[in-house]
Formats: sequence, C-alpha cells, structure tokens
Amino acid sequence: MPYHLVLAGEKRRIGRGILAIVLLHAGLLGFGAAFAQLGGQIDLLLGRDSVVTGGTEFTPVTMATTFASTALLIPWSMLIQRRLYGVKGGWLHSVAGAFRPAVLGRAILFLAPVWAIYLTVLAALEPSPAGNWAVADLLVMFAATIVVVPLQSAGEEYGYRGARRARTPSPPGADGGDARATARGRDAGVGPR
Repeated sequence: MPYHLVLAGEKRRIGRGILAIVLLHAGLLGFGAAFAQLGGQIDLLLGRDSVVTGGTEFTPVTMATTFASTALLIPWSMLIQRRLYGVKGGWLHSVAGAFRPAVLGRAILFLAPVWAIYLTVLAALEPSPAGNWAVADLLVMFAATIVVVPLQSAGEEYGYRGARRARTPSPPGADGGDARATARGRDAGVGPR
C-alpha cells in the first residue's frame, strides 16, 4: 500500500492536515531559534566569535547545534502523527513500521559513487582557497558531520516527506492505489482514528 494512503480516511479532514503542517513548521523554526541561541551562548562561554552572536566565525558548535535543531523533527513528527492521527511514530519509517536496512544499503551503494564524482568535479572546476582552521575544530566538525548530519537529514525527511506528505493524500486511484488500500491499512491497525 502506498505510504500516503495509509492515513487517508473515508472523508477528508483538511483542518487536521493544515494543523500538522503548521505544527511542523513551528517546530522547525522554534527548534532552530532555540538551538541557535544555545550554540551562541556556548560559543560565548568558550570565547568564540560566532556568526550567531554577530561575529564572523563559523564554529563547530554553531554547525552542530544548527543540524541538531533539525534532527528534533524526528520526535516532533512522530508526536504530531501520534496526537493528530493516532498512529505510532514507527510508521514514519515505512508502511512496514520498521527501519529497512536493505533500502539504506542500496541507497548508500548508489549515492556514494555519485557523491564522490560530484565532489571531484566540483573541486576541479571551482577550487576554493584553503582556510585557516585549527585541527581541533576540524576534528569536532568531522565528528559532528558523521554523528549529527544523518540525524538532521532524517529529521527533514520525517518532517517533509513523512509527516507532511501523509497529510495530503492523493485522490483514490491517482497512483494506482484505491480506497481498498486505505481499508487494508485500517485493518492492519494503521489507519486514522
């Protein structure tokens, strides 16, 4: 069953979908503002001149808190889906309700070479001057990139392709699905309350 039909009910409830979108955007903006201030305060305590506090330095703390704020869309999207639709947050992973490692593996096998070629071509066609970075800053940024950026990306996907997309279903039959798919989803305990 297509994901976007799982939450589709017999009658349209546009207000609930609009509320979900408003809450999602409020969370994105609210988390972003709060974490930017938090990162700025941490940089001030560390004696750094962060761009958040009006300075000129892009610090590892600024980067990590910016990405972490978007990562909070994961639990926020799950909470919105649970409260507005009565569906457990695990259904944002997939219609199967569980993480699918095979899909992740195929995505990595496809995207890693494409990304490597893209970065090579970009570096060859548009070389940028080397910056003056402290080794500690580079190591912290690398660690933040490895740990926080995947969560940030997942937060975006949960929010915008999961929580929001599920609120705006296509009409029955628009993509080969039908009203029976919705009934099957409800029979499996996935449908809206």
